[in-house]
Amino acid sequence: MDNLIGMTFERWRKTLRENHYDIDRPYWKRAAKMTMASLMTSSAIKSKLKPFESAIQQSELLTPTFVLGHWRSGTTFLHNVLLLDDRWNSPNIGDVSNPFIFLGLKFPDDPETRERMRRKRAMDNIEFDPFSPGEDEFALAKLTLRSPLIAWSFPKNELFYDRFITFRDATSLEKQEWKEGFLWFLKALRVKYDKPMLLKSPPHTGRIQLILELFPDAKFISIHRNPYKVYRSTRQFYDTALPMGYLQQPDKETIEAGILRRYEEMHQAYFEDRALIPDGHLHELAYEDLVKDMTGEVNKIYEALNLDGFEQVRPRIEAYEEEKHRNYKPNPDVTLPDDIRSKIASRWRQSFEEWDYEV
Repeated sequence: MDNLIGMTFERWRKTLRENHYDIDRPYWKRAAKMTMASLMTSSAIKSKLKPFESAIQQSELLTPTFVLGHWRSGTTFLHNVLLLDDRWNSPNIGDVSNPFIFLGLKFPDDPETRERMRRKRAMDNIEFDPFSPGEDEFALAKLTLRSPLIAWSFPKNELFYDRFITFRDATSLEKQEWKEGFLWFLKALRVKYDKPMLLKSPPHTGRIQLILELFPDAKFISIHRNPYKVYRSTRQFYDTALPMGYLQQPDKETIEAGILRRYEEMHQAYFEDRALIPDGHLHELAYEDLVKDMTGEVNKIYEALNLDGFEQVRPRIEAYEEEKHRNYKPNPDVTLPDDIRSKIASRWRQSFEEWDYEV
């Protein structure tokens, strides 16, 4: 997971400075690859971005709808289901991987090429290709450098980057940098898709106040899952996917502490700030309920957010639900050690209580 590839050389150099050029020896080749990739991105700006700069500047923003939820809570599943309704679009993986130049990139979209480019996610074997829906946070990390995703490569500086989950401890300048990068990316997406965006990035769960400052009428769909299962799946994500992007090697204790702290901080901000969302602009649902009755749960979303057109999209959802139930193969359940369960029950207690999960 080389989540920093797609930066310009200027952004890459700033990232290195912020991390004191501290790259562990086993990852020097990976850092060299990053440097070459950033130089290539910078050199492509003239041909891939310049022709669209005027259109981006003149583009009018459309209010996005946000899918919220911690990593491994079912956000990808929910996002894919909702995108069956073509009222929305979403940045794809190609867009968020190359946020500076995606408007000028052309990926071959024939079935044979897509099959050749298809990969499986390390943590859950879900297939994806450059046209699959992507998380805008990967674009924002490269555009603004104000994202917890950068700590996936530089875990020694984790506390610095984790401030950008909620931005509560960020400076005014850091908030402004993030807002400007976010708005620029949305305007660029408008140029490409000319539709409202359905955005899915877990860190947005802790940014409700910041998002409402930009989009007071935004709507939010928040999905939650049994906290024990979220921890187990997140730990698997850290063990299988993140090492592919390391530039520094974290120890196991740091990983465990970070997972507990990030979930806690994200949800504390969410529970405090969701009251700021206007009535009829937020719907919460459980991953467990979505798996059991996809069509029924999506219908509830449409009703809660006063969205029309559910009956038109119902056949697609039912077909998708049938396919998912036919092919669904969950990861094997793993019993958590008692000491970990105790920490989760204590530190994530508010989530257990708010969403009625058994401790």
